Amino acid sequence: MYVWYKREALISYYKLVKEKGVKNTTIRDICKNSGVSNGAFYHYYSSKEELLKDTYYQIDKLVTPDFIKSCNDME
Repeated sequence: MYVWYKREALISYYKLVKEKGVKNTTIRDICKNSGVSNGAFYHYYSSKEELLKDTYYQIDKLVTPDFIKSCNDME
C-alpha cells in the first residue's frame, strides 16, 4: 500500500522539479509544498535522491504497460 505521505511527497517533488529543476528543489520545498513534515519525509526517504528513484519507479510502473501495449498494437 502506498501511504499518503509518500504519494504527496512524490507529487510535490515531480511538480517542483518541473518548475525549479532537481538541483534547486530542496527537501524543505518538498515538505512545505506537500504538507508532509520533515520527520515523515525522512521516515520514508533517506534523501532527495531516494525520492528521485521512487519517482522514476512509480512513473515507470504507470507508463511502461501502456507504452508496451501501444507498441504491440502498432505491429
